[in-house]
Amino acid sequence: MKNIDININKYVDLEERYALYGEYGDYIDKYIIYSICADNLGISFSEIRDYVNSAGLKLTEEEITIFLKDKEKEDKQNNPKEDNSNKTKSQIFADNFMKKLKASTYELNPTTLEYFNMYLANLKQNAINLVNLVENIGNDEYKELFDSLDIDVVEDKINYEDAIRLCKPIIYNVLKIREMEEKANNKETYLTFSVSRDYLRRDGLCLSDVCPPIGYQLMTYEAMSEDGYIELTDRQKRNMIEKVNEELSMTMDMLSELNYGDSKRLGYINKNRN
Repeated sequence: MKNIDININKYVDLEERYALYGEYGDYIDKYIIYSICADNLGISFSEIRDYVNSAGLKLTEEEITIFLKDKEKEDKQNNPKEDNSNKTKSQIFADNFMKKLKASTYELNPTTLEYFNMYLANLKQNAINLVNLVENIGNDEYKELFDSLDIDVVEDKINYEDAIRLCKPIIYNVLKIREMEEKANNKETYLTFSVSRDYLRRDGLCLSDVCPPIGYQLMTYEAMSEDGYIELTDRQKRNMIEKVNEELSMTMDMLSELNYGDSKRLGYINKNRN
C-alpha cells in the first residue's frame, strides 16, 4: 500500500484564505476533499460509492476447486511416481508426509472464501461510511457525529487538517479494496493462501479478529493510528490515555481492597486458632 501524502497547498492557498477570512481561513469546502480523493484514486468522488458497492469476490467455490484439481493433476503428470525400493522406512515416511502436505495445497478450505467475503465487506462498509460523512459536511443531523470524531465543521466548511484526516482513510480503504479484490479473484491465490478455523482457534482467534473492524475510529492505544480509520487527534489520545489510567487505577484499588480483606480474614483465623 502506497504512502498517502497529501499536500493541501496543491488545492488551496491557505495564506490567501486566512488574509480574506481571518480565523476561518483554515476552513475549506468539502469539494476539495473530492478533488484530493479523485487525484489519489483515479476516479471521481461520485464514482467511489458505485465502485465500492460493486467490488467483491466473483469466483465461485466450484471454479476454484476445479482449478486446484487441474493443478494437482498437472503436478502429478510432471512428477512421475518414485521408486521406493532402495529407500529406508524413515525416508518413505518422510516422502509420504511431504506428499500429503503438498496435496493439501490443492484443497480449498471454505473458510478462505468466508475470510475474503468478510474482509471485503468490512472494508466496503468503512469506505461507504466515510464517503457519507464527507457528503454530509454541513448537515446538522451529523453534528453530533462530527463532534464525537473531533472534526471541526463550521456550516458547510471543514478545517483543512480534519479534511486530511478524512481523505486518508477513504483513499486507503478504496486502495485496499482493490488489492483484496484482485487477490480474492485470482485463482493462483488459492495455491498458496488458505484460512482455517482450526488454526484460528488454536491461536484463540475467530474470523472477525483477522478482518478490519467496522468503525470510523479505533479507540485503543495500540490501534490509534491504524490505517483505514480517522486518525485520533491529540485531544482524543489524551482523553483515551486518561481513561485507561483511570480504569487501571480503579483496578489496582479493587485488588488492594481484596488483598486487605484477605489479610484481615487470615489474621482473624490465626487469632482464633491461638
